[in-house]
Amino acid sequence: MNRIIIMLLLALTVILLLSVPYSGATYIASEPPQRSLTALSVDDDIVIKLQLKYQDEKFWKIAWCESRLKSYAKNPSSSASSLFQIINKSWNYYGEQYWGDDFINRDVFDPIDNTELAWYMYQKDGDRHWYPSKKCWSNYY
Repeated sequence: MNRIIIMLLLALTVILLLSVPYSGATYIASEPPQRSLTALSVDDDIVIKLQLKYQDEKFWKIAWCESRLKSYAKNPSSSASSLFQIINKSWNYYGEQYWGDDFINRDVFDPIDNTELAWYMYQKDGDRHWYPSKKCWSNYY
């Protein structure tokens, strides 16, 4: 009987701890996306390749400030997601412009998709989409 009570208390404690929201600006999901077995090494490898494709120091500093280059980063107080913390409204609006009919096959948490769309937004509108994190990245420019 005591064992059952202890197990129930432990389970309740875990549930309560998991339900407390993270107080920081960016929440890093507890698990990486399902499609990658080792998200950190996969992300690192993909981000390095993306940095070679999109060679703009300010662009990557923005990503660092927004998500610490984690594709599974999610802001708990908005819809901002992934490397460049793109909100749903921007993802939908710019995604349909950029990919057209193929937009339905894109995933905001895919680091390649997120970076491609962020690059499109950055080329089109400059850094205005990331103005809330400007204190972090503007010191370098």
